[in-house]
Amino acid sequence: MRVYTKANKVCEHCGAGFSVPHYRRETARFCGRSCRSATIAAQHFNKGPKPWAAKNLEGHRHKSPSRFREGHEPWNSGVKGLHLSPESQFKKGRQSERRAEIGEVRIRSCKAGQMRAFIKISEPSGWRERARMVWEEVNGTIPKGNVIHHKDRDTLNDCAKNLEAMTRAEHINEHRGEFHG
Repeated sequence: MRVYTKANKVCEHCGAGFSVPHYRRETARFCGRSCRSATIAAQHFNKGPKPWAAKNLEGHRHKSPSRFREGHEPWNSGVKGLHLSPESQFKKGRQSERRAEIGEVRIRSCKAGQMRAFIKISEPSGWRERARMVWEEVNGTIPKGNVIHHKDRDTLNDCAKNLEAMTRAEHINEHRGEFHG
């Protein structure tokens, strides 16, 4: 049976005594991470003047090589605005090609990731689900706490016969077997 001994060492930073396993007796120098970090930081920041800071140390302002030299005039001096291709620039007052008219229907994914039809109802960006609007046209406002359910499970089939208002609990129970979570 082997007996492993510990070696006693003295921390190079704080001078405190500490013990280490025998296999670290040659390499251990500090009693902990904080002493090691403090020593490394002191060595790194106290190496003397940096060659790139020589002008700063002499009292001269350090100038970046990317700055203009004294008396240099830039190529665009005196030009207000830059118009390299005016025929292809976006003009003031011009409408975007992606702009939708009120009443336009677009199909996109909803928060749950399913594809739904949305109708633009107001400017600049008022959209509602088409299924909710169809149900409200036929039955009035949706009762508080209810959701609109598609009976045939096709979220793009928004005809009034396919829509049904359910409480959230009933809707979860209706789809319980379909969830993969």
